[in-house]
Amino acid sequence: MKSAIAMSLVSLLGACAVDSDLDGDPTDLDVTATPKLATNALMPAYVWQAQPTFNPARLDAANLGAMAQTDEGRVSLVYLVGCALNAGHNVSTTVGGVSYTFAGAVGVADTWTSSALSLGAQRWVSACVLARLNETGQQITISLRGSSTSLGLSGTEGSLYDEQEGAFFGNVFPGRDFYVASCRGTGAIHWSRTCATATGNCGMEWRGECANVCSSSGGNMTACVGSNGTTYGEPITTYLDL
Repeated sequence: MKSAIAMSLVSLLGACAVDSDLDGDPTDLDVTATPKLATNALMPAYVWQAQPTFNPARLDAANLGAMAQTDEGRVSLVYLVGCALNAGHNVSTTVGGVSYTFAGAVGVADTWTSSALSLGAQRWVSACVLARLNETGQQITISLRGSSTSLGLSGTEGSLYDEQEGAFFGNVFPGRDFYVASCRGTGAIHWSRTCATATGNCGMEWRGECANVCSSSGGNMTACVGSNGTTYGEPITTYLDL
């Protein structure tokens, strides 16, 4: 698998004492030079403990600071901000006298710092965050693909990352639209990447085979139906290099 170029997504090291009942070290985070190729090491416990604080309102100083009050919130913000904002677009806040910087990477909703996330933007950010969950906290590089212009293939990504793992969709932000789900793709699964399977869905609803609940084009899911009857047109399909 291609090596990752280290890029700090958040300045947590040496400044954030992660709760002892949460295993793994999600603060050592890298992404590759191509933003949509991203490592995933986000353990579900962090997201579901912080999820009630997620706020799709404009990502101004007040909103960022409110979501960054806890260890779980700061770890989750690494992924929320990394998924939403473009590479080079960073936001910072200070909590308890400590400054934290969260870096953009994928860019599915780069306008979050100027306006509230639309429902569609919430779902894009959510799909990206859900795709990067990992029950064991292992850092595995994944290729994120979808109809968002931020997720287009580049270079040799398509040929190297050729195992279709699954798809992720829904909305992690609190409210009536809250729903999180995954489905199984056609390729092999890395032993630590179980969130698209029936045995390790990481707190999401498992919808079975993607082919049965999603439409697709060019190997990527274009819309997936939840058990709530809602069609989500913002799924992200993940591919692995095994």
